[in-house]
Amino acid sequence: MTSFTSSQAPIVLTEEGRTRFEKEIAELHQRYLDLCEERTRAHALSGDGWHDNPYFNKLQQEEAKMSQTLALMREQLRTARVVSIDTQNRPTEKVRLGSIVQLRVEWTDQDREAEESVWEVVGYGESDPDQRRLAYTAPLIQAVIGAEEGEERSVQLKEDRVDIEVVRLYSDWSEL
Repeated sequence: MTSFTSSQAPIVLTEEGRTRFEKEIAELHQRYLDLCEERTRAHALSGDGWHDNPYFNKLQQEEAKMSQTLALMREQLRTARVVSIDTQNRPTEKVRLGSIVQLRVEWTDQDREAEESVWEVVGYGESDPDQRRLAYTAPLIQAVIGAEEGEERSVQLKEDRVDIEVVRLYSDWSEL
């Protein structure tokens, strides 16, 4: 499941991402309804929802949290900007949503070998590292959004200071 945080800026989704997001909302809504039903049963079985019923109280708290998450997700979907990625005309001037980018990461504070990897920049909540897809909100990608080929940026990623170089921007996966 996607991790959700409240923010002022609308999220950016692809059509595929919007479909996935809608499915996650529907699944969470069903779990919410199931939780409400379980809470109702716990109350009915105890005869008293306020005293000596820690299970009922726990369900109440979970229900409130889940209700908040659902409201946030629905608001994010309502305000989301849905974009199409033209796979025949990917951005190759600068790193943007839809780019296929080769990155070289060097750790400045550690004695580690530099690593190179290729990623497709995708919409919010659409990361899939196994498919070499990272959302524009992933810290590694955020560090290079707007960068051109050959450009290097120094950033703090978690506890590590790293230099990230945009080695190459590809117009298609077949170029690899």
